[in-house]
This record gives sequence, C-alpha cells and structure tokens, in this order.
Amino acid sequence: MIADILRPGEFVGIKQAVALIDREERTLRRWFRDDPRIGRQAIGGGRIELSLPATLMYRVGDSQALDLYAAGERDHDLVRPFIEAVLAA
Repeated sequence: MIADILRPGEFVGIKQAVALIDREERTLRRWFRDDPRIGRQAIGGGRIELSLPATLMYRVGDSQALDLYAAGERDHDLVRPFIEAVLAA
C-alpha cells in the first residue's frame, strides 16, 4: 500500500499538489480515483494526500515505475529519478 512507503515531504494535500504539479484540482482528484496508488485518503472520505513521486509517475504514464514504487522499490533505477525530482523541488 502506498501509505506504507510514503516519507515526509513526499506527500501533500490536493491544493498544494495543484500548485506543484500544475494541474487542476479536479484532474488530480480524477487521477486519484482512477489509480488510488498515487495517494491516500482517510476512511470515510477524509482529506486526500497525494504522493508527489507517484503522481509524477502517473502524469507521465510510467506505470512500470509506479508499480515498482507501490511495491516499495524506492531504489530502483526507474523510481529514483522521480523521488530525486521531488526532493530537489
């Protein structure tokens, strides 16, 4: 589960993700609905938090990197550039 591998600074609320990823809120909410691996939401419809690396992977259509990230393979060559991009921002 994505919530198990998130590290501080890698996840943000929808409003902050809008500013960082340059997409509309409804787009990010749709992406989360389409692939919940890019974030987490409290039970009962609470606040959505998005993993920035996972959301970037989804944005560019890199499903292989997203699969690896969701499996906890943070050091894989396909995953590392997305994590580094988030940490550099």
